[in-house]
Amino acid sequence: MEILDQEYKKKPENDPIEVASLKQELSDYKKHILNGKTALYVLIFLTVIGGIVGYFISNMELIYVVIELVVYFIFYAIALNIFDEKPKTALIITLSIYVFQVIVNSLSDPTLLFKGFIFKIAFLYFLVKGIDAANKFETLKKKLERMGETFHL
Repeated sequence: MEILDQEYKKKPENDPIEVASLKQELSDYKKHILNGKTALYVLIFLTVIGGIVGYFISNMELIYVVIELVVYFIFYAIALNIFDEKPKTALIITLSIYVFQVIVNSLSDPTLLFKGFIFKIAFLYFLVKGIDAANKFETLKKKLERMGETFHL
């Protein structure tokens, strides 16, 4: 009877082709997620540069520019801090802050909505594609873990 119990407790063997296929898909999704992280870094850089340039070409007081930059930086820093553990959440935070930033800037000058339109679309594309990839990545990673395999971002 003990022999039968041992046979029953054995894990089913994983199909190596299926495991390799899942790891390849995860690798592809990882590229899109990392493109989203690159977009986050670029957004941080452009936000700082935009704040500095905006201060010199507008009549805003320095304290308002600093407060705006600090608020944006806090949220972007939170997104960067949690990116490795929760990339989907980090990218959603980034997308939300970016859309908020575009809307707020457009309220002060509606022409800003159309200036740099191609860059805005590119950032939206990379962030949305990253969110979608992160969602699929999490699903496939759980499936791979159920098979006893691991894959890290």
